[in-house]
Amino acid sequence: MEKPNTFEAQDGKMTLMDYYQSIPKYPKQDFIKEICKRCDVNENTVRNWLAGRNLPQKASYLRTLSEMTGIPEENLFERDNDKSVLSEDNNH
Repeated sequence: MEKPNTFEAQDGKMTLMDYYQSIPKYPKQDFIKEICKRCDVNENTVRNWLAGRNLPQKASYLRTLSEMTGIPEENLFERDNDKSVLSEDNNH
């Protein structure tokens, strides 16, 4: 896998959305497909995560996203409300 992107958001903490937006147009689809493969979820699920509409519901998904992007798990998503990862056993 490639080195994590070095772009930083304005507040100094990059989120998954910031990371995705910093990827050039054509590798974006490859990035989405790789997340789908590693997390065993569909493309709509990944797109919802990237847009911040839903959060991953398994800690393993957060670990995978963190490994792929180099972003600490706690910084992957803005925490405007108290959405959180529920457990290893819940569905996405």
